[in-house]
Amino acid sequence: MLITPIYHVVVNGHIPGIYTSYQEALEQVKDYDDGKLRNYPTMKQARVAWSDYKSIAREKSIAFPVPKKLLLSHSINMGLKATVVLTSVSNPDSNSFTIHRKERRLYKNLDYPFTRTEVEGSINLRSFYQMLLIAKETIHFDESKKVTIFCSGSFITLFSKFAPSWKLNNWLTYLGDVPENIEQVKLIHPLYKQLASQVSFRSVKT
Repeated sequence: MLITPIYHVVVNGHIPGIYTSYQEALEQVKDYDDGKLRNYPTMKQARVAWSDYKSIAREKSIAFPVPKKLLLSHSINMGLKATVVLTSVSNPDSNSFTIHRKERRLYKNLDYPFTRTEVEGSINLRSFYQMLLIAKETIHFDESKKVTIFCSGSFITLFSKFAPSWKLNNWLTYLGDVPENIEQVKLIHPLYKQLASQVSFRSVKT
């Protein structure tokens, strides 16, 4: 008996997006004021719902204009009749990245995680988390597939060096301070650790 897949769309939560894992989606709305999670039987319906959310997200500056010139790109076949392209872009934020599915932009950038404001850093971490989720699903569909994520070396340093150190210190810096966006870091850290040996992370300099 075939089990019909369910796609979960977090339209309001810690890290909005489309999830195939109910538990991961549930984590996004847990303890989040006015958290909203919707379930759909097909990826097509989930994408429509997510597209509606993106129109709202643009007003919150989460969206990013489609780049005119690609500096590098890497395509991933998710096994869902869709292609995900991770690209650097030619714009003032030269270390930014955009995720495309069938030439349609989904998320903003993968710039330096420690930005001028905590809000900007939060948006960048959301994008990085979505890339990790895409990588996880890609490997799930085909374990032999090689996945590469191009990102600022700061993300690699953050999750391979700082996050483990903070975790040992009860998620505090060595000075006893609470790092910016620590809840998102705590959420992303185990997934990064899980994928570290399966995904190739390429540091791209500004």
